[in-house]
Amino acid sequence: MRQKHFPWIALIVMALLVPARPAYCADMWSKLGRGINNVVFCWAEIFYRPDEMHENGEIWPIAVAGGIPKGLLYTVARAAVGVYEIVSFPFPGTHHYGVILEPEHMVGPNAY
Repeated sequence: MRQKHFPWIALIVMALLVPARPAYCADMWSKLGRGINNVVFCWAEIFYRPDEMHENGEIWPIAVAGGIPKGLLYTVARAAVGVYEIVSFPFPGTHHYGVILEPEHMVGPNAY
């Protein structure tokens, strides 16, 4: 009896997971890639934030003293955002596949 229902259940689940429009796939997969990138490279925030503070006019000792704690907090935030994007990549959400945390990527051609 179970085996009779399995193909129908599998078909219904697959139909629910198939996107409605082809353009939806590119955004969905971009969100997944961004989430993986955020989780893997979240540690780069520790180096990015002091550099960002220095570019905004702080001298290096102050930029390092203030940027490292700021980088640690952003590391946790970026990892959390990455996990959220990985888990929710099939759904547009409130940002409609947009970037939640800037810069979009810590490493790569679109990095800071």
